[in-house]
Amino acid sequence: MNAISKFLDEYLQTTGRESIGAVEANALLDKAGILKDNPQRPGLPLRNKLRKGELPYAYQVAGKGSEWVIPLSTAKREETAQRERGGSKFFQGVTEELFRGNNQ
Repeated sequence: MNAISKFLDEYLQTTGRESIGAVEANALLDKAGILKDNPQRPGLPLRNKLRKGELPYAYQVAGKGSEWVIPLSTAKREETAQRERGGSKFFQGVTEELFRGNNQ
């Protein structure tokens, strides 16, 4: 996991938020010394990375040209969901069994 993803995941988990926008995220990353922001175009350095697919779980609300949403990374979402399920292997097995049953 890269430094940007790790930092944003920690921020989102600490604040209890589900997602963050590119401008706000880049400002936080700049303060943390991870990714320098562009004072003339706030959020641009992070948006450039998002356009390159460097955070593949991020998306644009209304498609190309719209604002970016950066949720918890896929790994952190799964880790959080597993923790909320109590790490139950039984639950995971039942879920997998139901999924296979619906797709056969």
